[in-house]
Amino acid sequence: MADVPTSAFSTAPAPQPPANDRNRFVQADISPADATAVARLAAGGGSDGSGSDVAATYMLNSDAAERKRLHIQHVIFRSVLGGIFHTPQRALLQGSEGGERARVLDVGCGPGHWLADMAKAFPKADFVGVDIATYDHKDLPSNLTFKTEDVSNGISYPDNSFDLVHQRNLMFGYKAEQWPAVIRELIRVTKPGGYIQMVEMSAWQYHYENNWTNKAKPLSSGPYYKIMSEAEKLKDYLAEAGVQDITEKIGSLPLGWNGPIGNLFAADFRNLFSISYFQQAMGTTPEEHARLVDEAFKQAADERVYVNIFNAIGKVAK
Repeated sequence: MADVPTSAFSTAPAPQPPANDRNRFVQADISPADATAVARLAAGGGSDGSGSDVAATYMLNSDAAERKRLHIQHVIFRSVLGGIFHTPQRALLQGSEGGERARVLDVGCGPGHWLADMAKAFPKADFVGVDIATYDHKDLPSNLTFKTEDVSNGISYPDNSFDLVHQRNLMFGYKAEQWPAVIRELIRVTKPGGYIQMVEMSAWQYHYENNWTNKAKPLSSGPYYKIMSEAEKLKDYLAEAGVQDITEKIGSLPLGWNGPIGNLFAADFRNLFSISYFQQAMGTTPEEHARLVDEAFKQAADERVYVNIFNAIGKVAK
């Protein structure tokens, strides 16, 4: 067995966080609806109040705990980024521009919470979700459909099929070397003049006072780590692929401090790090891994650690 690490965090020096990070913590400016959702989920409730009732298995796990974790994660991201839709296409999705109904694709859609929120908000647009897992969906809006496919092998839809293509939290969905081809495929199925929105969470974790000397590296090796450590470069990946008018929105999440959303995020992270993949990657026994997770999250709360979420948006050239 490999030596047991003394901490879940490696000792590699972390880069300095952006200077304005400390202004991004979500607390007072969280919407009333999301504040209620966060409180309900933190207390163990099963609904976020969004109207989403989509149950599914998921590629990391297929049990109810993982489905709930993804539900919590959706509410967290929605809160921290100030919503789930950030491209300048509201009039198009509302159908106020006339012409054909707008079409939206969510790649690696998971249980479908993003799609359910979008389909409810924009009933005059059509939404499609694709994922490697098979889902048992209930009470879907009439403008929302799902398809099972392995998008790492390409997307089955023709060129120029969608006005908006969304992808979120697929850090474990692809190997690092697959990402350039993934972005080319997103571009291929987007209509000229349409938009791509990509959201990923960085593996870097920072101390609030900018003096924490460790880099959080929960997965110290393996094919998926690169994109976790380079979420900051999503906008660069898009630019290198020829996407235009690129913008970036960053949200900072406290890990186990700063109120309900910080506690909820810590619970989300804890559940993720408890899966067997991380234990096997670190070479620990279940008991040793549980101890490391406990120590890591106590340290994160005590030292006011936070994580950045990167939301990159770009327009496909006409």
